Amino acid sequence: MLGWPGSATAQDYPQKPIRMIVPFAAGGGTDVLARIVANGLAERMKTQVVVENRAGAGSVSGTDAVAKAAPDGYTILYNSVAYAINPGVYKRLPYAPADLVPVALAGSAPLVLVAHPSVPAKDLKELIALFRSKPGEYNYGSSGNGTTLHMAAEMFRSMAKVDIVHVPYRGAAPAMTDLIGGRVALVFDQVSTAAPLVEGGQLKAIAVTTRTRSNLLPNTPTLDEAGLPGYETYTWNVVAVPRGTPQPIIDRLNREIVALMGDAPIRKRYDELGAETSKPLSPSEVAAFVKSETDKFGAIAREAGVSIE
Repeated sequence: MLGWPGSATAQDYPQKPIRMIVPFAAGGGTDVLARIVANGLAERMKTQVVVENRAGAGSVSGTDAVAKAAPDGYTILYNSVAYAINPGVYKRLPYAPADLVPVALAGSAPLVLVAHPSVPAKDLKELIALFRSKPGEYNYGSSGNGTTLHMAAEMFRSMAKVDIVHVPYRGAAPAMTDLIGGRVALVFDQVSTAAPLVEGGQLKAIAVTTRTRSNLLPNTPTLDEAGLPGYETYTWNVVAVPRGTPQPIIDRLNREIVALMGDAPIRKRYDELGAETSKPLSPSEVAAFVKSETDKFGAIAREAGVSIE
């Protein structure tokens, strides 16, 4: 009898629309994938899944809203790799990481290191040699302190042992605008947005950040194969719920998202966007992955002295 209410809740779930909070502006890469997942979940779970964009503070605002929501499965978070970066770069967060429970991974995508055509290096080895010969003379743009693009660049700077200057912007778009204009030398950006600029000759691609090449830039090597062994980072998306959400609801959401990631039309749509669907992982496996990524980015932030009040 004591277990009956929770079991009934999970068995009947969902009985009303689910609110999916995306802590980024509408139209961005994370939002686009979130809406694909929301539509797929709505179809599979026979209920409305409403995407609500709550941008601000590098995803902190929207994440906090979910952390403080009722743990009933009707408010879920769709966040990017910022989920794992923020605990290591923010001195104070309005929530504790333990206030949220990772449910499932919902896609990933590589970044690409792109340079202005005027940079006198045709590949990664030449680029590293150039930076080492002229320490502090070259700069790189990012979408802001503590963002995915910043962390990717700091990981590169540390592993390549180069001295390059960080120029933070308010978003990836202005950073890319200044890269095209030659005001910064390089940027790590999402492949989906950088590929057209590379193909148009406005930028040159040096290497992608994953261990395998991107289908959008098949002739561009990975950093690992181009001369920086062991380098690997990428954007990934995670669905999470407030702590205290019944385990059967977590398991149900996990099953549905895993099934979506294996759906042929979903895989095709992700592929068109330069993204990949995630491998099937249980909630505990997702939690272990998130912890490893949180530890990784925390170490990068400490080594680079990245800290946000």
